[in-house]
Amino acid sequence: MGSGANSTSRIGFRGSGDLGGGLSASFWLEGATFTDSGSCGTTSTNNQTTGTTGGGGLTFWRRATVGLAGACGGLRLGRDYSDQYYNRFGFDPFGNFGVGGSQANAGRLGGPTHTRASNANRYFLPPKLGGVYGKGQIELGENASNSGETHGDGKSGGVRVGYQSGAPRGRCRP
Repeated sequence: MGSGANSTSRIGFRGSGDLGGGLSASFWLEGATFTDSGSCGTTSTNNQTTGTTGGGGLTFWRRATVGLAGACGGLRLGRDYSDQYYNRFGFDPFGNFGVGGSQANAGRLGGPTHTRASNANRYFLPPKLGGVYGKGQIELGENASNSGETHGDGKSGGVRVGYQSGAPRGRCRP
């Protein structure tokens, strides 16, 4: 018995609520599970290949975020897709998988945070800017100074800005 030929099986929880005055709060917890064994994948807790955990019980390694959004934009904190991922996947007609998918070269295009980054802080531009969209993020690796890793390792950041006319494609927008 295999689990998800091109992608893992997933389990997740998400919700949002109106806080009034045009402000809303949200959360998203998503993990992967292998249906044949019930085990889960590993995740990087410090944005380095040495900081992995999981592989046993459920971990929300795909996405674990909380956020606030309003007229001035949105703020999202936690583990989520990186800017490198959005730049690659958002405009790839094949998506992640298949004969032309971009995931095959992902590791060479962004290191340990090529798809997801932990301990990230993201700001999203407001959605009604006449087709202009964008976000900025910073990931903090949380490496202790005595961890054997360089203290600044796992820290990175990025900015993504673009223009899109017509109806927005769901996977290109936050």
